[in-house]
Amino acid sequence: RWSVDNGNNIKVMHDPWLRGTNGAWLPSPQDQVNVVSQQADWHKLWSISAPLKAKHLLWRISKGCLPTCMRLQEKHVPCPLLCPVCNQHNEDDWHVLFECETSIQARQSAGLVHTIESRLQQNTNASQIIHMICSTEDKTTAGMFAMLVWTLWNNRNNLSLE
Repeated sequence: RWSVDNGNNIKVMHDPWLRGTNGAWLPSPQDQVNVVSQQADWHKLWSISAPLKAKHLLWRISKGCLPTCMRLQEKHVPCPLLCPVCNQHNEDDWHVLFECETSIQARQSAGLVHTIESRLQQNTNASQIIHMICSTEDKTTAGMFAMLVWTLWNNRNNLSLE
């Protein structure tokens, strides 16, 4: 049984904190998170050859905080759902980066068709593709991808703010 004391006997990172429904103490989920592999992924993203603004944008997309029309509506911000670039499809991360006709043409012009399209079937979201490219491509190719993403997002913002 716990008692109020000076705290020297409590091992916060090792002792279970909560009682389960059967009365047993629940183990901490902290040991179940693979922090090392997550740090390695972030390290690769931050070490690509690209300006900080482009790396920061990739990080925002990976964290799920890019303010696309669909995400803004999820947060109850009144705005149209349609992509401001093509006005044909609802705008989310996937559409902006991989489905919008403008993004398809841009990756062709940048010479990144194989780099991106070879990963579209393997991964289910934009974050996975970003991490895959940053982890497996050389720093220059990953940097070109980052600048492509930044340019697409910058052009999108210029259109939506007109």
